[in-house]
Amino acid sequence: MQLENNQDDKFGLPEPSNNGQLQPVLPHAGFPVIPAMASVGGQGMPTSTVQSGDDAESVLTKSVVDKASEVIKQTANDPYLQNNQLSQLKAEYIKQRFNIDIKLGNG
Repeated sequence: MQLENNQDDKFGLPEPSNNGQLQPVLPHAGFPVIPAMASVGGQGMPTSTVQSGDDAESVLTKSVVDKASEVIKQTANDPYLQNNQLSQLKAEYIKQRFNIDIKLGNG
């Protein structure tokens, strides 16, 4: 593509007629415009909102992680026992968290 002499832009676009100022880009007419909320001086929306379900999940997850750490420490010399106990712990977690029963093959 060859540039014409009256075009200064390397992509073939004419020089802006508004003295180099940026023009706002308008959104598509089908989408509503939602203004952004500015926070001035630390005021505005609270930074963290914890729902009751999120808090319960984090407590459950932390307790399972603590139990798993204990199982790993106690069964460090027996990988077979460690695998069985961790599998049992995982099944209990899935039951509590998602209400799904996991059948374990102990044998």
